[in-house]
Amino acid sequence: MEQDDKKILQDYARLFGALANVSRLKILCLLAQKGELCVCELENAVKNQQSLTSYHPGGSGKV
Repeated sequence: MEQDDKKILQDYARLFGALANVSRLKILCLLAQKGELCVCELENAVKNQQSLTSYHPGGSGKV
């Protein structure tokens, strides 16, 4: 396996790891459907505390 292939596979692994979290996946779906939302709207939709809701998009943004 070449270095470029390995890098691509690592990128996919990070992407799928971020999507494996239910809260992050809900947030991603909401943002895809409705566009930009504030954290309080996401908090209500996924029933999380604001600190957790604020944390989850950060994890998916590293992909």
